[in-house]
Amino acid sequence: MKKIQKGQPGYFRYRKIQTGIAMASGYLLVLLLFFTGIFIFADRGNLFTVVAIVAMLPTAKMTVNFLMYPKCGKADKAEFDEMCRDYPKLTLLADIYITPEKKSVEFPYTAITRSHIIIYCPDKKLDEAYHGKYIRQFLKNDDINVDVSFYTDLNKFRKRLAAVSINEPEEYSDEEREHIGKIAYNFEIMSI
Repeated sequence: MKKIQKGQPGYFRYRKIQTGIAMASGYLLVLLLFFTGIFIFADRGNLFTVVAIVAMLPTAKMTVNFLMYPKCGKADKAEFDEMCRDYPKLTLLADIYITPEKKSVEFPYTAITRSHIIIYCPDKKLDEAYHGKYIRQFLKNDDINVDVSFYTDLNKFRKRLAAVSINEPEEYSDEEREHIGKIAYNFEIMSI
């Protein structure tokens, strides 16, 4: 299976499959260790049982991760590729899921420029003020100051990308490219 990087469409599906494989392997290992101990010693009180119990801890964590992923991953690869083709001056990310204290939210598409983060989120109950402040505060910890704007309508989001793309230079300087990369990297860190 081809690895999909964070910020690309299909990332959550990829992570779910990877976590599912690791989880199933963990359960098989636990069962193998437990029943091997019973087969060899004819009793549960042996070292194999202890190792099986300890191996259950990371397996349980993988199970929780596996159960968390199904609700994520609304980005469409074809649509994302079309946006990348239509707006080559912008850095585009997909399938970002942030988890602040108040309410977790998924951002199917995000565009990053030198001074803006433009986010598409179809959730009509999105608290724009709270999430915008959370993102700005997180980025401010790395001395990054950007404007954050949200769009709940995909057509308005795409129109905004077209307007912003016109104002971006054809070629970025090395400093500007590094700055945009730093914004994207920090924004990806916020995502699970």
